[in-house]
Amino acid sequence: MAVDIIFATVGIIILLGFLSDIIFSRTKIPDVLWLILIGILIGPLFNFVKPNALGEAASIFTSFALLFILFEGGLHIRIKDLMKSMYGATTIAIVNFILTVLVITGIATYFGWDMTNSLLLGTILGGTSSAVVVPIVRKLQIGKENSLVLILESAFTDVLCIVAALTIVQIVKLDSISLGGVLNSLFGSFAIAIFVGLIAGFVWILLLERFEALSRSYISTIGMLLIVFGITEFAQSSGAIAALVFGILMGNSRKILSLAEHEDEDTLSSSARAFFSQISFFVKTFFFVYIGILTSLTEFRPILLGLLIAVAIFLIRPISVKIAFKPQENQNPQDKPIMEAMIPKGLAAAVLAQVPMQEGIAGSAKLLTPVFATIFFTIVITTITVFLIKHNKYQGTSELMIRLFNKAFSKTLAKKQSDKEIIKNFEKKAAKVAVKKPIPKKGKQLKKQPLKKAKNNLKKKTQQKNKKKKINKQIVALQKQFITPVNKKNKL
Repeated sequence: MAVDIIFATVGIIILLGFLSDIIFSRTKIPDVLWLILIGILIGPLFNFVKPNALGEAASIFTSFALLFILFEGGLHIRIKDLMKSMYGATTIAIVNFILTVLVITGIATYFGWDMTNSLLLGTILGGTSSAVVVPIVRKLQIGKENSLVLILESAFTDVLCIVAALTIVQIVKLDSISLGGVLNSLFGSFAIAIFVGLIAGFVWILLLERFEALSRSYISTIGMLLIVFGITEFAQSSGAIAALVFGILMGNSRKILSLAEHEDEDTLSSSARAFFSQISFFVKTFFFVYIGILTSLTEFRPILLGLLIAVAIFLIRPISVKIAFKPQENQNPQDKPIMEAMIPKGLAAAVLAQVPMQEGIAGSAKLLTPVFATIFFTIVITTITVFLIKHNKYQGTSELMIRLFNKAFSKTLAKKQSDKEIIKNFEKKAAKVAVKKPIPKKGKQLKKQPLKKAKNNLKKKTQQKNKKKKINKQIVALQKQFITPVNKKNKL
């Protein structure tokens, strides 16, 4: 492809990304949906860009996207807010993650997948996307505590997905049944990542506070982020976890400096945060276009699997919301339905879908299409439900399920009641008939009997009568023979 065409395409994608962001702010339709559609148009539909043409640059870009999105997400997590909404966010994150993993694993197993790839699919799709949730929550005007729970949930589940997916990958690579050895290896791996993130974050905050020129060079922070990632990965640990920890420390630099008895000021200025936000926008725009390019429209079964997973996630979501949701004073009635609608998968899932394949896990290449299909369908479902909720045409998934259950239950109950009423009415009528029915007389019994039976009975009776008549005649004849001669002798 010519350089001028590449530059023109990149410029068009950036402008379309900006336009989709404006559409999102006005219509509440997430910009991620438009970006994926753009990728589908230039990829599988018109074959303008082929996935194979991207080569090694794609894997490098996905690694950078993962570490930067976690870093930028960590910048928005405040330690104070973290402690305040910790219970609700932790509860909904853990419950929803476990339920989602179990349901997806079951569905994938039913489709004939092996247990390893089924668990990988479940852990990859177990969370919600910060790239989708955070912009929606900020523009929907829901309660502060509930919005914070959703934001923290998306951040926590990103970590849970990464930890769980990388754990399964490590277990498969270690090829060891020894649970103790696996846990020690995993604990050491993640402990190193957290340790490197903490040390690097604290040191970098002190350097930014000491050297003003360094604090004005926003790109130097990205350079430090790349160094943290590289060192952690070189130590065979999780660079993504280290990037998240580094971001959380940078986002809470004022609190850390006050604890270290330095000046109480934020080492990251508003312009620095805006710069990182623009980098995040750039990464998000091209990454979701890349997802659209990778989406396969020729394989019907994986796409169907993604659709079924998206619907299943949508149906089980109210369970975790019910457990974690706490009604507040002057609460917007749309808060709970919006929390139930927040099921979008995104950047972390798309990046993690390629990790098992890069690590050489057998059969992991088939993860891509179902993951991308699930990302697309969950975003579509979230978009439609949020739009209906904001226009008061949808009261939430739990309300819908309760109505459907009540309707089905009322039908079965009505059927049972109608059956009981029919039996009772029948018994009443039978009792009335039995009371009113006169006892038949002997002479009338013949009329109610069948014709043949009646004739036979009549025949028998006539025969009996005839026999009696014959007997009587014989008796009379005998009397005439014996009695009359005796009477004549007596007379003489």
